[in-house]
Amino acid sequence: MPRFLYIVSLERSGSTPLSYNLGLQPGFVALGEIDRTLALLTRPGGFDGRVCSCGAAINKCPVWSPIAAATDTLTPLGLADRYRLIDRLLEPVLGEAAVIVDGSKPLDTLRAITPVLNDRLSVVHLVKDVRSYLESTLGRMASMDQDRLWSEAIARQPLRARLMRVLPDTLVYLWRWARQNRAMRDWLRTSDLAWLRIGYDDLCEDPEAWFARLAAISHAGGS
Repeated sequence: MPRFLYIVSLERSGSTPLSYNLGLQPGFVALGEIDRTLALLTRPGGFDGRVCSCGAAINKCPVWSPIAAATDTLTPLGLADRYRLIDRLLEPVLGEAAVIVDGSKPLDTLRAITPVLNDRLSVVHLVKDVRSYLESTLGRMASMDQDRLWSEAIARQPLRARLMRVLPDTLVYLWRWARQNRAMRDWLRTSDLAWLRIGYDDLCEDPEAWFARLAAISHAGGS
């Protein structure tokens, strides 16, 4: 069965360029945000107007077409069972020696799939410098509908969202950066998974060295 390398990180932390460049390394196959792709596949019209990064429509892509053909089976399944199914479907396509790069990011997804993939799963915890994270996040948020975002947050967690809304945006996202990166680190420390924590700036300064280390833990299954 193929191995998986999962990127756990906050959004806008560099997971997309890391995933893309890992996919160029021998033995690695980058499949983007697998959890999001599966969600789109099971949503009516979710892939309308979209193509795979290979340039093909999803039902013509040599990697994703077997999974797209199983949409009816995927739809009622929970996240862990969806990964269990695609794990089985991808082996004949990619071979058992492949390392699948999953750029999904959320810690909750990682928790869900760990029992499914077990010792075939390794993890990179990608952390962007807090100043760069704040700059990119605040710039992105300024272009979005703030009233809608806060309404959705209040609907999910009424008390906490109302408390957070009165704080300056910089403080809100600084707290988020610290809390979520700490949660990722602490969970990984208590797991039995092979993992590396990489600063995005360090990765940019010496990518080949980090790619070599990621290849080592991905193929060997040990940290």
